[in-house]
Amino acid sequence: VVSNIEGMTETASGFQTQCKRMPKTLRDWSAYGELRTTIDDFFEVLPLLQMLSQKSMRLRHWDTISRVCEKEVPMDEEGPHPDNCKLQHILDLGMLKVADEVEDITGGSSKELQIEAKLNSIEEVWTSMTFQFQNFKNRGPVILEGKQLGEIMEALEDSQMQLGSMASNRYSAPFRDRLQTWIVSLSTVSDMTEQWIAVQNLWVYMEAVFSSGDIAKQLPQEAKRFTGIDK
Repeated sequence: VVSNIEGMTETASGFQTQCKRMPKTLRDWSAYGELRTTIDDFFEVLPLLQMLSQKSMRLRHWDTISRVCEKEVPMDEEGPHPDNCKLQHILDLGMLKVADEVEDITGGSSKELQIEAKLNSIEEVWTSMTFQFQNFKNRGPVILEGKQLGEIMEALEDSQMQLGSMASNRYSAPFRDRLQTWIVSLSTVSDMTEQWIAVQNLWVYMEAVFSSGDIAKQLPQEAKRFTGIDK
C-alpha cells in the first residue's frame, strides 16, 4: 500500500471530483454523505500516508509506529507486507490521534537515512583504501608515496571529523555500533600511520648518514649496527 500511495491519491482525487459533480438532489442521501466522509477522511490522513511512503522508512520505524498506535499491520522483514498490507490496515492504525508522534518518527527516519548514507560513503572509501609505495634509491619501493600519503591523511582527518559529528547526533542511534567500530579503526590507522611516517623519516635520515663513507669511518660501531639492522 505504501508503494502505491501516488496511485491511490490520484484515484481518490478522481472520486472527490466525481462526488462534487454529482447532482444536488443526491447530496441529501445518506450514501452520498458516507462517501463524502470517507473521501474527506482519506485526504485528512493523506499527508501522514505520504510521510510513511518515504524510502527512509525501515522496519524499526514501523515497529515504533505500531507501538504508538497500539495496533499492528501485516509486516515482512522490511516493513508493510507488499501483498498482505492493505490501505485499510494503515487507516485502522488511527494515526490522526497520534499525528505528532508519526511526524516525528517519519522525520527522524529521513535524518537517519542521511547519516546512514554518509556512513556508507565512509565505509566505501576506507574498505578500498590502500597505501602506495615509491622507489628509494636502489632499494626498490620501500617508502610511502608522498602525494598519495598526503591524500590519505587528509581523507583520514575528514572521515574522523564526520564520524565524530555523526556520533554526537541523536539520530545516529541505529548505527551506534558501526560508528564506534569505524571511530576506533580510523583512530588506530591514524596512530599507526603517524608512527610509520616517523620511523620512515628517521630511517631515511639515518640511511643518508651512514651511507656516507666519511661518517661511517668516523662512527664505525654505529655504522655497523645500522647496517646489521637495515637488512
